[in-house]
Amino acid sequence: MHGQTDMKTYIEDIEDLHIFSSATSLHKPIFTAKSLKLGISATACHYVSEQPRIISNHVHMVGCANEDRAAYQEQGRLDWERMLLNRALDLAPTGRLALFILALMKKGDIWDQLVA
Repeated sequence: MHGQTDMKTYIEDIEDLHIFSSATSLHKPIFTAKSLKLGISATACHYVSEQPRIISNHVHMVGCANEDRAAYQEQGRLDWERMLLNRALDLAPTGRLALFILALMKKGDIWDQLVA
């Protein structure tokens, strides 16, 4: 952890730097409006804010099909929009946001190499 071990980190070199980690929901505002200068988020977007329906043919939404899949895709779309709007509220006017997000891949993408 930054500043909690004897390991040298950038925290010692940058004035007025505050490291923050949050386990709150990405579906809600996290910071005071317009206060975030730099946000870096590794977001698991397959965690939807609410269960749109019971999945009938799989144990997880990434493997479901038909109406189940459509319901989770729509919930994901709504959640993605809400998450982006909330991060826009968090960001200062000159702020920047870097998102690292897991996503489903289609056959023909690198997925075929990963499961081979």
